[in-house]
Amino acid sequence: MSFWTTTFLLLAGAIVPLAYIGTCVWLFRRRVHWMTYIAYFVLFGLVGGACLALALSPSGLAALCIVFLMTVGPIGSLVCSLGLQLIRTRSKAETIAMILGYSYTLLFALLWLAGYVYQSIKY
Repeated sequence: MSFWTTTFLLLAGAIVPLAYIGTCVWLFRRRVHWMTYIAYFVLFGLVGGACLALALSPSGLAALCIVFLMTVGPIGSLVCSLGLQLIRTRSKAETIAMILGYSYTLLFALLWLAGYVYQSIKY
C-alpha cells in the first residue's frame, strides 16, 4: 500500500470517527438541539467518505463512495441545515453545523453548474 492510501484509510477509519465522538461529547456538554447531532453526523460522514474514496481511488468502491457524496450528502446536509434554521435560538455549535451544511450544498451545486457549463461550451 502506498503512503497516501494508508493515510486516507487511517483518516477514514480512525481519526474522523474519533473526531465525531469528541464532537458529540462537546455537543452533549453544551446541551444542543438533537438535530445538531444529525447535522454533524452527515458532515463527518462526508469527510470520512471523501477520505475513503481517495484511499480506494482506482476501484468500484471509490465510485460508490463518490455516488454517496454526490446524492445523499447534499440532500442530507441541506435537510439538516433547514431543520437547524427553524430553531429560534441557536447556539454557536448549531450555527456552525447549519452554515457548513449550506456550504457543502452550495459547493456541490456550483461544481455541478461549472461542469454543466464546461460541457456545453466544449461540445
